[in-house]
Amino acid sequence: MRASAASGEQLIPRGMDNYKMLDIIKYISAIMVICIHCKPLFSNEYLSFFFKSIICRIAVPFFFTASAYFIRKGASKKTEYVNNYLNLGWSVLFIPIGLDWLHQKLMPVDYLLPFALVYALGHIGTYYHLWYIPAILFSVFFVDKLLKRVSYKTLLLSQFLYLCLEVWKLTMA
Repeated sequence: MRASAASGEQLIPRGMDNYKMLDIIKYISAIMVICIHCKPLFSNEYLSFFFKSIICRIAVPFFFTASAYFIRKGASKKTEYVNNYLNLGWSVLFIPIGLDWLHQKLMPVDYLLPFALVYALGHIGTYYHLWYIPAILFSVFFVDKLLKRVSYKTLLLSQFLYLCLEVWKLTMA
């Protein structure tokens, strides 16, 4: 054990990494995601826009980056880690709710439900708030395949250039 019980610190088994600061940032980011989905938080329209659309929007890219870090870390220890990560556990859990929602909102014809379900699994998950799961699964798969062809440096440079073009496009609109 790293820490002794006498020192009052929590005992952490050897070999386990400790990410206390990351856990704090994840907690703050989760609150930021909740803020994104709330009504205006301030009476001042500009302050509310600045907080929700600029400050709080940092949370989702943070979660993507943190997920990618831990997936790559796990993949470096076990080669089948990425394949194990690409399961659809959460989406499977929400299949009954997703089917009910599709049936009520979009599909009065029952024979189209299986096609809608397949589309939903690949596009937004089985329920609309699960968009993050297919997005991270696709990203993990795509980046894993891409890194077999190009270096990290090339990938980061291309991503930086893409983001620069997006910002330029927004400023020109």
